[in-house]
Amino acid sequence: MINEETRNATDICLIKLENLLNTILGNIILGQNFAEAIREKEEFSEYEYHSLKIGEETGTLQKVVEELGVFTSVKMSKEE
Repeated sequence: MINEETRNATDICLIKLENLLNTILGNIILGQNFAEAIREKEEFSEYEYHSLKIGEETGTLQKVVEELGVFTSVKMSKEE
């Protein structure tokens, strides 16, 4: 059973995620490309920024995003 403390922590994470996504979307609406929209966000590394930028420039953004997803999943599973 999920306790109240865990539920509150999950709610806080979801709110932070929603705010992050809204900020990125807002930057894209204002004319930034995806890589630039995430560049100054502490949640994203320089590696992720540069990978996304290269993906945009070469037309392989979808593949890059998928590969970053796999990379992040593996990294997170090793940290557990």
